[in-house]
Amino acid sequence: MNFNKGILLLILIISIVDAKEYFMSNIRDYKILMHKKIVQPGDVIIFKNGVYKNVKINFKANGTYDKPITLRAETPSKVIITGKSSLQIFGDFLIVKDLVFKNGEPASNPLIALGHSNFTYKYCRLTNIVIDNFNSKNLDEKYHWVMVSGLHQRVDHCKFTHMKNKGVTLKVWITKNQQPNYNIIDHNEFSYRKASKKNGYETIRIGNSKVSLQSSKTLVANNYFYHCDGEIEVISNKSGDNSYIHNTLKNCKGTLSLRHGDNCLVKDNYFINTDKSFMGGIRVIGKNHKIINNYFYNVGVSSVRAAISLNNSKKKEAIDGYLPVKNILIEHNKFINTNYAIYSGANYNKGFYSIKPQNIEIRNNLFVKTKKPFLYNGGKPQYTFKNNVLYKTFNQDIIKTARYIDPALKSKNGILFSHIEPIFIENENHPITQKDVGPTWLK
Repeated sequence: MNFNKGILLLILIISIVDAKEYFMSNIRDYKILMHKKIVQPGDVIIFKNGVYKNVKINFKANGTYDKPITLRAETPSKVIITGKSSLQIFGDFLIVKDLVFKNGEPASNPLIALGHSNFTYKYCRLTNIVIDNFNSKNLDEKYHWVMVSGLHQRVDHCKFTHMKNKGVTLKVWITKNQQPNYNIIDHNEFSYRKASKKNGYETIRIGNSKVSLQSSKTLVANNYFYHCDGEIEVISNKSGDNSYIHNTLKNCKGTLSLRHGDNCLVKDNYFINTDKSFMGGIRVIGKNHKIINNYFYNVGVSSVRAAISLNNSKKKEAIDGYLPVKNILIEHNKFINTNYAIYSGANYNKGFYSIKPQNIEIRNNLFVKTKKPFLYNGGKPQYTFKNNVLYKTFNQDIIKTARYIDPALKSKNGILFSHIEPIFIENENHPITQKDVGPTWLK
């Protein structure tokens, strides 16, 4: 055996021997274990299969980059947490996986805390978790399901379904003057969010208006949103430099809303409506956003729920208001069978929200069977309209630079696309579906 390989194998064996597994059959034993503070980096805490009712799991420890500490189910999906319960994950390099929260109610707000707002915990992971119908008895009480705080946290391959009470399904908390947190939210299913006529029922919210000018750099990618009907903001962006890439929003009565914050990227997403939902696309407020290569099908039922809705502002607007929209790039998007495709001045109110969007660049987009490709209210915005292709749309005088040609649409994975230049660019070529996301053990 090669000497170096032998040394590496020896190190691996020592690491395996050093790591311990602790099997828990009840919450009392778990509390005793954690109180002793004997859990070390690389150790694994295993909850034995069964139903755990009225439990508060406080997972406070510190692993390392090479040796995270893991808390998991003995068998994925066979540990059911119910009753009045909660989970707190406080520390660095911690992993929680394979648990099911079902038909209970939160013992605290949030139900699951991934990090703490007063401490900069980092590199923790919540994965292969199900939360199903875990609601307060009083649905008007505010309870968030998952609160993410700290740096480099990840929530992936989870399923969040049937949330009914007031609150955010997954909220990223940003403290004042905090450095960018680089959190990742990927490959999750968000489904069946009960509709409300009030604010505060978002599916995802990143930040809030008070910290909205700070940089978060959170990545939301490869997620599936289905019938998330809580309010107009399915995804509520309230911080800067975030990226929303290759997500699918299907039959959701709302929008991906860039409500506060600047410099966001919205790319390769699919907005698909097949059941007459009151569905929009992307709502734009702020500056320096890039909206690239998104696919809109059968959406855009109103000005604020247009495929892309650009808001007006006013001269002296507070940070929690509608800040000016400017320097927006809208490129390589496909608008198929939409009503309102791009709508400027959605919230126009004479003498109030009178400041029009500025420097809006609309180029290389495709409009097919679109009733209103580009519409503005409250005055013509400052925009350029270049190299766009319109087919079977209502002609508009303002779109004199468009090309009216057959884009030769083809279908792949249920999605229409065109190879006509300059419309076509390579992307993921298919929308994220339910089979692409959620716990791996559900497949």
